[in-house]
Amino acid sequence: MREKLIRLRRGVAVISTIIAFWATPIEAFQVVGAEWEKEIVWYYSPQNQPSALSQDRIIQAMIFATLRWEGVCNVKFRYGGISDKRYAISDLGDGISVLSWHTFTSDLAPFSAAAGWVQLGNTIVEADVFLNTQAPLPPYEMGGLLTHEVGHMLGINHSDQPFYVMSAAPYQSFKFQRTLRGDDVKACQSLYGPSQNQKVERIFNWAEASYPWFQPEGQISQKNNEYTFRHYPTTGSYMGEKDGSLYVLGNEFIL
Repeated sequence: MREKLIRLRRGVAVISTIIAFWATPIEAFQVVGAEWEKEIVWYYSPQNQPSALSQDRIIQAMIFATLRWEGVCNVKFRYGGISDKRYAISDLGDGISVLSWHTFTSDLAPFSAAAGWVQLGNTIVEADVFLNTQAPLPPYEMGGLLTHEVGHMLGINHSDQPFYVMSAAPYQSFKFQRTLRGDDVKACQSLYGPSQNQKVERIFNWAEASYPWFQPEGQISQKNNEYTFRHYPTTGSYMGEKDGSLYVLGNEFIL
């Protein structure tokens, strides 16, 4: 197990740190019963960041994670910049959504990350992601971890099914977590509705999870004048969509 969830309701006593795995689901996915009603602006605090890691690569991994979720549901994130405040986990509730580093102790020590959110009634007004300085990850794995944590920022709890990004029993590998699956999409869309281009994004996600040409690294979609596409530098492969048709390009596809 690699993370903990922390929930705080304004006007109510702080609820103790919990592992948010809820039994007897109505759906396979679980949501917290609250959602954002506006654009989600987040900041990065480099205080305590392990020196071996690149600040730019960490920010890039977080942006990658938010774009993955934006691709399939009608939600919008915006990176607000660097925060020079020295954050403590107890600062959850200050009204600012922050990605920050901490030395986890006691019951948090085994985990790579913790996620927490603040809600007013059924509205999420803040969500923070805390990274463990004792368990730093390379950027490639960080992208998978943060894709999972951004799901929590959106108000999604752990799925009780084993083969999704939001699974926790067991957790999937960080490589696996870079690509959203069907249950993850259903959870997000149950809160925010589908994105305009969600059908194409879901086909891309399925192909990425199923075929080695589009691995090992998951990618986000790009657009030019005619195509929506993803490029996989490791294999030199592309997949794209234009006018309802799907295209693939790369040496592997030459017959």
